[in-house]
Amino acid sequence: GAPMIDLLSRVFKLKCSYLAVESYSGKGIEDEQGDIVFSREMSSIAKNMGGKILLCDDLSDTGITLNKSVDWLRNYKPIKDKIEDIKTATLWKKKKSTFEPDYCAVRLPDNPWIVQPFEHYEEIRIEDLKKKHSK
Repeated sequence: GAPMIDLLSRVFKLKCSYLAVESYSGKGIEDEQGDIVFSREMSSIAKNMGGKILLCDDLSDTGITLNKSVDWLRNYKPIKDKIEDIKTATLWKKKKSTFEPDYCAVRLPDNPWIVQPFEHYEEIRIEDLKKKHSK
């Protein structure tokens, strides 16, 4: 969800915080949802976290990660007493997802494999970039 968060932060001129959450293992189509792992802390340059929070993720696949992320935020000690409201936003929501985001760009009628626009960068090797851009 980081590219989406960065864009929203720039458009609305708001500070953003990042919560690293990992729930998939494997590679590509072999990905399987496993244990959900949260970072110990949030990364932020915002001076006063709390208030109204918009939790963003690119995809609501099963909904498990988003449900647990909302719970994690509500119990995160540095802000739990400062939260006024938590809203959620996703780019895509699969039909099988048990999580209903407050805002969603595309509600998928089924459960297709999503190829994110930035995924091809994950396969780029430094050596290939050097060859491509050397003169």
